[in-house]
Amino acid sequence: MKLNPIPIPKRFMLHGQVINVVEDKMLSSQQGNRGECRYDYNEIRIQPALEGAPMPDSKIAQAFCHELIHMIFYHAELNELAKDEESVNLVSELLQQALATAEYK
Repeated sequence: MKLNPIPIPKRFMLHGQVINVVEDKMLSSQQGNRGECRYDYNEIRIQPALEGAPMPDSKIAQAFCHELIHMIFYHAELNELAKDEESVNLVSELLQQALATAEYK
């Protein structure tokens, strides 16, 4: 089965609020993460490269899906789930796999 690239949006909406997706080249060196969800700013930050080398598209998609699930749980007022990395990891990995393997006409 062929894997589909997962397009990373520049912005999207949840509960009528615009969520911006921003590339942050310094994120990993500051936080040690490939992505970060900033609830108060309605922003997801993604690291596009690591130590100067571009990250593979699959790693960028993985980081985006992970932060997207954090943001969805937060906007759904499921704050305990939003903080639960194990649950976020599980749901984001399932989402990424579903999107990457989806077949279209």
